Amino acid sequence: MDADGLRDDKREVHVTRGKPRGHDRHLVAPARELGVRERTEGQVEPPETTTRLESRYRSTGHHGVHLAHDAQHRTARCVDDRGESLDVDAFSANIRAYIKAGVSGIVVAGSSGEAPLLTDDERAVLIEAARGLVPTNRWLIAGVGAESTRLTVERARDAAHRGADAVLVVAPHYFPQTSVPDALLAHYQRVADESPIPVLLYTIPQYMHFVLPPAVVSRLALHANVIGMKDSGGDATVFSAYLASQSPEFAVLTGHGGTFVSAVTAGARGGILGVALITPTLALAAFEAARSRRTADAAALQAQLLPLARDVVGTLGPAGIKAALDAAGLRGGRVRPPLLPLDEARRRKVAALVDAALAVVAA
Repeated sequence: MDADGLRDDKREVHVTRGKPRGHDRHLVAPARELGVRERTEGQVEPPETTTRLESRYRSTGHHGVHLAHDAQHRTARCVDDRGESLDVDAFSANIRAYIKAGVSGIVVAGSSGEAPLLTDDERAVLIEAARGLVPTNRWLIAGVGAESTRLTVERARDAAHRGADAVLVVAPHYFPQTSVPDALLAHYQRVADESPIPVLLYTIPQYMHFVLPPAVVSRLALHANVIGMKDSGGDATVFSAYLASQSPEFAVLTGHGGTFVSAVTAGARGGILGVALITPTLALAAFEAARSRRTADAAALQAQLLPLARDVVGTLGPAGIKAALDAAGLRGGRVRPPLLPLDEARRRKVAALVDAALAVVAA
């Protein structure tokens, strides 16, 4: 809500209110200021929350949480009983629910949406499906990161052609040699130069196995077509270094649900959170409380988000997110192999955590 705000993983939910149109560089990051956008095709995956980037895209200056929905595995995606085909109906139902909840945008093909397990044709289907459901005043962000710079550019162009408002680009990380500053700068600069739509940097150390260097971020933040970044690391020191690059043209969003409130309090303009796929209302409330400096309320809401962010999104990944979606009354479904579904004991544990969070929302 995942997506704001802006999405890591196939489907992410951004929490903010409103979405920038044109080139005023305002990606809304705060809860409800960004609206949530979700596009799913075939597979339903949980969205991630993000806040809207206050950057060059919108002149409203809103911030919020975005839900991320990826075509495949990262956030919430729906597949058939064998876990092989996209379930576009389920994907679409989830997006409608997120938009109704008030998220600022949707991220398709992010980490939670099992992006690495999607084909490019499936990504196209999901982006188009999402575009038909996400209002134009909310963000639709497509994950397009690849190991090849050329393929990343091709995906960005295709996403733009299919209606995405911006692209989320995870750093290449298979070859250790691509993680050095010069290689990262060359990669992102070319992507930003050649992408028809704005670019968001994406760092997720648990999957990349390295941290996007703050010095690299500070350089890229000056590029006219780079409007922000999503950091899913959860390291306060590193996040603080990223915030040093924030400006009216470059928004820093968090992708770490376990530290969402502290990130917003520190200055993050929103978040793209996997946990927002499960309970967008709670994520939005936490965002608003943190942004309004209602410290006690924000801390209480973060305490409710933490078990889902840590034990479900962080520990169990896409399988846990999908089980949580099922427990929350959304459409989760199966993960795509080689990912394995949860056993019954873990599904019960996830359901109990979801029930506890939803009880807070209902109170």
